[in-house]
Amino acid sequence: MANKMTVLEQAEQKALVTRCKMEGIEVIGIENSLQFPIKAVLDIVKPFLNDRELATVKSRLNTLMATMTNKRYAQGMKKGCPDMFFPQLKLFIELKRRDGGVVSKEQEECHKMLRECGFTVEVAHGAKEAWEIIKKLI
Repeated sequence: MANKMTVLEQAEQKALVTRCKMEGIEVIGIENSLQFPIKAVLDIVKPFLNDRELATVKSRLNTLMATMTNKRYAQGMKKGCPDMFFPQLKLFIELKRRDGGVVSKEQEECHKMLRECGFTVEVAHGAKEAWEIIKKLI
């Protein structure tokens, strides 16, 4: 049996942005999380550290990420904000992987607030589904 390839959400977002640029549709990506490849950094430094040192580095990286995330929340980052905004269409799209991804409670609450402010908010599984939503509004 062949392995099913999982397409990452970031790849879907890149594909959608590329299509929108080709069609002249403005899109603003909203970074509403702070992602840092802690595991990748630990994999790089692991050969040079003993277990205790590696644990210390991991702890310090986690503390740094928590501090940076709290700073971004204080500066207006909002949990649950959709991934993409299309100003011309007054549309927000929460983009999920084609083969999964669920809407969190924070996302549901943020989507509700945005709808109450008069915006359209949609959840799309993959770039193709997102493009179908956009086509209906242009």
